[in-house]
Amino acid sequence: MSKNIKAGVAESYVVSLTALQAEHARDSLAMLLYSKLFDWLLERINAALKRNSTTRADAVIGRLGILDIYGFEVFQHNSFEQFCINYANEKLQQHFTHILLQTEQKEYLAEGLQAELIKFKDNVEILDLIENKPRGILSLLEEESAFPKATDKTFTQKMINQLKGQKYFEKSRFSEEEFGVKHYAGKAMYSTKGFLDKNKDFVVQEQVALISSSQKPFLKEIFTKFLAL
Repeated sequence: MSKNIKAGVAESYVVSLTALQAEHARDSLAMLLYSKLFDWLLERINAALKRNSTTRADAVIGRLGILDIYGFEVFQHNSFEQFCINYANEKLQQHFTHILLQTEQKEYLAEGLQAELIKFKDNVEILDLIENKPRGILSLLEEESAFPKATDKTFTQKMINQLKGQKYFEKSRFSEEEFGVKHYAGKAMYSTKGFLDKNKDFVVQEQVALISSSQKPFLKEIFTKFLAL
């Protein structure tokens, strides 16, 4: 498997991919296909809801979104995929506690209702560890991904240097390519091998061009109409 790389305005050359890069390109293309199929399906459903609505207000309300996500994951080996899944679950947990607990309890108090307040663990500090700028895990990953000579080890070391002392971050005692996050659901240790490559969303444009030129009307539709979404 290979890809074209532009060198200047008119020059380009072909670079062969390693087996690992080819695997990442295959997986990225599969995720892109799934995403575009998902967009197409939601567009069709929302169009049907809009046709069946009787008022302008109904047309605005008649929009459908689907959350498709795994639950919290901790395996013997956790990588970039588990990190993203667990981060999404942290966001859902925050949304749940904010809407169903904090907001509702404030309304009870405002209305003078006698209700026993529910104690809950706020995970805002865990989310700060992950998404704060410029010194959250995701910001550091973006920063390191921009350096041509960066490696998964340099990314791990950068996190250790920047996040040491953060109570929800843990340095691995056994590996230079591993770190831990103490999530609301429990601690997870992540291997950073492949973090940089996977973060770059390694889609080979030749693959996209090939699918876009397909004679299958459905493939042409989802890629020409939704590729820019």
